[in-house]
Amino acid sequence: MNRSIHWIVAVVISCGLLIASGAGLAAGAPETAESTNSPKKKEKAKPQKAPAPSAPAPQKSILPGDNRARTTSLAKDGIHDPASPAMQLLQDPSQALSAIPAGQWGEVDWMKAIREGVIKPFASLNGKGNMDVLDMDIILTNTKTMPHVRFPHESHTRWLACTNCHPDVFIAKKGENVMNMDAIFRGRFCGTCHGRVAFSVYICQRCHSIPHENSPPKWW
Repeated sequence: MNRSIHWIVAVVISCGLLIASGAGLAAGAPETAESTNSPKKKEKAKPQKAPAPSAPAPQKSILPGDNRARTTSLAKDGIHDPASPAMQLLQDPSQALSAIPAGQWGEVDWMKAIREGVIKPFASLNGKGNMDVLDMDIILTNTKTMPHVRFPHESHTRWLACTNCHPDVFIAKKGENVMNMDAIFRGRFCGTCHGRVAFSVYICQRCHSIPHENSPPKWW
């Protein structure tokens, strides 16, 4: 009889411990779920101005707009055939451009060369007459977070006639030229000359020269 009572008491105690343990787990479950799964309130990020772009890496190709075209030997520029007999007749860039002022990247600065009198473009084939210089800037403002673009007619008309650009390259009417950098990189609009015979299109600040409230401050 005593053994039966002891056995019953042991069973009751064991059940009580199991019930108490289960209640503790049940009570703690919501707290754990709340601490791990409850979403955190996110603060709205304040709009920030775009950071100033870093200087782009030099282009891989050796083109007139590339700084390396100034000093790279024709035999090593990847364009000319070093084994060609004509190589003896060609003038090396380092010699041909030695008297021409250099720009920021070491490229030829043609406008500086004109203003310093190093070169004097002819207005005609026979050297007679004067260039019709147009002193008028056009400001392009559809540049998003990049500084606005100043296009100086004065720099271009010192050695180009209006017909060099109008109407084949640019239609001389507001809103008629849908320009973007992709088209310029592909050799259209400004890319007709820049990156080929004029300064590289990767020297951003030469064109994007007017900061505004949505652009980074001057980085040049």
